[in-house]
Amino acid sequence: MNKNCTKGFTIIELLLTLSLIVFAGIGIYKTFSNGMKLWEWVSRNKTRMESLFLLSTAEQDLKNMTNFFDGDFHGTAEDMSFCVHNSELLSSYGTETKSSYYGDQPISRVEYIFNDENKQVLRRVFKWGTGGEVLVSNRFDSVEGIEFAFYFLNAEGNFTAMPSWDGNMPCAIGITIKIKNPDDSVNVMKRFIEIPAGY
Repeated sequence: MNKNCTKGFTIIELLLTLSLIVFAGIGIYKTFSNGMKLWEWVSRNKTRMESLFLLSTAEQDLKNMTNFFDGDFHGTAEDMSFCVHNSELLSSYGTETKSSYYGDQPISRVEYIFNDENKQVLRRVFKWGTGGEVLVSNRFDSVEGIEFAFYFLNAEGNFTAMPSWDGNMPCAIGITIKIKNPDDSVNVMKRFIEIPAGY
């Protein structure tokens, strides 16, 4: 008795295989999509966290500013430099204090410079004195722009802004940072820092 047996896939087997392929594809797509979202979130927040760190670092530096040297503060819209007490400042960055001394006070010079070509803010701490060695150097990337404003108290007791400053330390400094996100949008972060030694 001859039986004609033809082996092949039934429709149910084909549908089951196709369903498994579709579900696997959906899983791969979801994993890739979530990975891209996570990468964008990390990139966006990395830039924001760096900018917050820059603002916090500048605030710490300004609050450590010394008034031992009259006329030693210099600032424009895109850079500023001043002297600080640095024993605590440098130890907080894990750097051995090897500063110059004025009397018994360790003094260093801090400068912030915006590099428009590379879109970076450079922060350097120098051993006090002309041509001093660099003790600490930081670089903050993805900065579209930075603007410093310098404030003094007018006769009425209100803060008045100046676009640049040379001389004794101001009473406060405003810092505005523009940061570029991965999607090319720009965020603006601001901080107003009162300087205790400036009053």
